[in-house]
Amino acid sequence: MADNKMLDVLIIGAGFDGVCTAIKLKQAGIQNIRIYDKADGIGGTWWNSAYPGAACDVPSYLYCFSFEPNPNWKRLFSPQPEIQAYVEHCVDKYGLRPHLNLGRHIRSINYDDQSASWLTEFQDGEQVRSRFVINGSGGLHQPKTPEFDSADRFAGITMHTANWDKTLDPAGKDIAIIGSAASAVQVLPVIAPDAHAVCLYQRTPNYILPRNDFRYSDRWKRLAARIPFLGWVHRQLVFYRLELLLYPVIVRDNYRSKRAEEAKRYIRIKTRGRKSRDAMVAELRNGLQTHFDIGRFFRCDQSR
Repeated sequence: MADNKMLDVLIIGAGFDGVCTAIKLKQAGIQNIRIYDKADGIGGTWWNSAYPGAACDVPSYLYCFSFEPNPNWKRLFSPQPEIQAYVEHCVDKYGLRPHLNLGRHIRSINYDDQSASWLTEFQDGEQVRSRFVINGSGGLHQPKTPEFDSADRFAGITMHTANWDKTLDPAGKDIAIIGSAASAVQVLPVIAPDAHAVCLYQRTPNYILPRNDFRYSDRWKRLAARIPFLGWVHRQLVFYRLELLLYPVIVRDNYRSKRAEEAKRYIRIKTRGRKSRDAMVAELRNGLQTHFDIGRFFRCDQSR
């Protein structure tokens, strides 16, 4: 490292934010930087969230750096191992390994007026000064586990999807899943076929749209690698489709516009699914179906 006494920039987090920040700083000629992360590996959310079925709900061609497109995405929505591999690739390609400091827990950060610098103290007592601190820790690094009455009497295995025990074998087990949001709808279909029984406990239904996932063909990947412009066009199409569908719904000024109403109607239709002839399945589906307005979901209804 260029200067061990005073860093130019101290970066918190080795996920997408931290990696992108470090890359751009190095490209700007700032080499005296360090990246600190409390995890033992890089990737942030994608290092921690390695539960079965973990995948991104943002299309792959959008969930990557615009300056480092990946023509080798296997699916429209990438699974965790593929995203983790992409982050590792970026770290290696742009020479960030020497700047990484993993397994480091920050205790405090204080600004020192006298030296016009930030003093970062770690749990092991080490102190590091820097001219700037950039926080890229994200919002998913501290999983929340609710407290339940008599939870201490439960003799089985408990875990959060963000701290998944990879040694767990669901075969033959009775499993309870609390919540029906993103991680639940991903992990449940993967473990259900092997488990003896799976019960899902839900407080409030969520809006769940068909993923319409698909695999990119080998021919497409070869073309995208040979002609980067094709990948760029595909990225733009994916971006503007999502913008035209969701932007009118989540932006307050457009909430009551005609386009917003059309977008909300499309979402309602997609979330209903096909009507089942089986009464029990129909009742179950109705219980999983949210009935509040999508605008209220995004807190965009001014009358709320």
